Amino acid sequence: MIRKILVFSLLFSMTSLFGQIIVTEDDDIDQPMAVHKNERGFSISLASNGIGIGGFYRFAMGGFSYVGINTEFFVLRDDKETDIAFNTAFGPQVAKFNDINRFFTVPVNMEFKKRIFTSSIENNFRPHLMGQGGVVFGMNFPNTIIVEGQEVRPDNEYGVSYNFVGGLGVDFSTRENSFATVRLQYRFVLFNQEIASKENHSAIEIKFEIGGLR
Repeated sequence: MIRKILVFSLLFSMTSLFGQIIVTEDDDIDQPMAVHKNERGFSISLASNGIGIGGFYRFAMGGFSYVGINTEFFVLRDDKETDIAFNTAFGPQVAKFNDINRFFTVPVNMEFKKRIFTSSIENNFRPHLMGQGGVVFGMNFPNTIIVEGQEVRPDNEYGVSYNFVGGLGVDFSTRENSFATVRLQYRFVLFNQEIASKENHSAIEIKFEIGGLR
């Protein structure tokens, strides 16, 4: 529920800001040249099933579009994992239940980014569409479990598959040659066999980027 509220709040904020800064032909404003340079930087992704960090490099192409490469590292949690907080004589403690899998993914994607409304939006607010596709490496190192009173260590699991990403975001200029990005996106990930107890590891993500132009 909290994640849904966060997503809807983000969309509302983006829509409100978008409406405030549209520039029409009747506005008496000198518009600067639209920014269109190569981009590079780092990212943090808050996913519905975990968190990831990564880096990217994009080449500026014609028509205010970009092609580039993106690599990330995700730490994902079990769907049934539950954290319960409680107080003890030694202070607050957190207990985890159903914490069986320790699942990590490494997507390596080619990406295409397309700026939209370049002629009617101020230069420090740049909405865009994003598409990515490539391979994803999955690694699961399960925790020890108790079976009939005996400790059992399940085998490690490894997998390689594909993933696709689609999203809508906004770049904000912070300085002349730097920017910050917030983007809502969906990542489709499907392995051909179960890893970390399931095949489908698709998720909604909110991505934050900090980058530079060159």
